[in-house]
Amino acid sequence: MTEKQILKKVIKIAGQDYPMKISDIPFDHENVEFFIIFSHGFAKAFWNKDTIISKETAIERGKAGLPLNPIQTWEDHLQIMVLQENPIKYLGEFLK
Repeated sequence: MTEKQILKKVIKIAGQDYPMKISDIPFDHENVEFFIIFSHGFAKAFWNKDTIISKETAIERGKAGLPLNPIQTWEDHLQIMVLQENPIKYLGEFLK
């Protein structure tokens, strides 16, 4: 799946709980997708439930400087995504 396909899917999924308003998007911004995916509203809508984390996720949490709590929230996902070399790929992992 390409990055563009991942973005379309995650924005569509989050849009069910977070209807993006035209006024929220700065059209002169060249990377409008990043503006959307790094917003708190998007993260709350996309990761709308707290989850039990896996061992691999615990390692990512440690790298992000987060406590090793077995429950992961939308804030945790957002912090981890910010530190990823490819944040779109990180989002794509939740489409499987």
